[in-house]
Amino acid sequence: IHRSRSWLSVPQRRESNCAGHVTTRAQHVPCSGGCDVHHRRAASREAVLQPTPTGEVGDRGDSVSSDCTFVSMAETENQLATAFTAKLAGLNTTSQSIETLSHWCVFHRKRAKALTPTWQQQLRAAPGKRKLNFLYLANDVMQNSRKKGMEWIDAFWPIMGWSLKHTLRNTGDDKVARSCAKLVEVWQERKLFGSRSLDGWLDSSGADD
Repeated sequence: IHRSRSWLSVPQRRESNCAGHVTTRAQHVPCSGGCDVHHRRAASREAVLQPTPTGEVGDRGDSVSSDCTFVSMAETENQLATAFTAKLAGLNTTSQSIETLSHWCVFHRKRAKALTPTWQQQLRAAPGKRKLNFLYLANDVMQNSRKKGMEWIDAFWPIMGWSLKHTLRNTGDDKVARSCAKLVEVWQERKLFGSRSLDGWLDSSGADD
């Protein structure tokens, strides 16, 4: 007589990994002691919680015990500031140089407030013929990041007036003066800084170096 196998009872295979530790295909019954199986699974869980080199936790988003070492926010910002300083040292007048560094800045826009002091310091230290490059970079960064967020615009706003005055005062070049005036004109036309006034930004007499 042919019968369907569906009525057959197929017993689950039981495996004993250690004393008191029994597993089946359907369930896991943990042992009361610390066997190899427990150690391997515990190690696997701990591996998920280990921080990545960038200070992030595992993919599951589990909380991490306090003894894990993370790269602190301050350390990360210091590393970015050091990298930014090196990149600014190589900044030149070419579009490729400005656009390449601009892309880097847009990528790190969440750190804009921490990076603008480095930009200001390097602008102050740069020779007169290189100062305009910093303004071109700031312009490109603000223009290209505004669709993603206002981080760079808000970070540059408090120091941009000073930056223009400082550049004008330390160059005395008519070409530089025209370039600075053009930048301010574009920012006003496009309302880069919203409704905030840019009056007096081209008056180099009040620059505080």
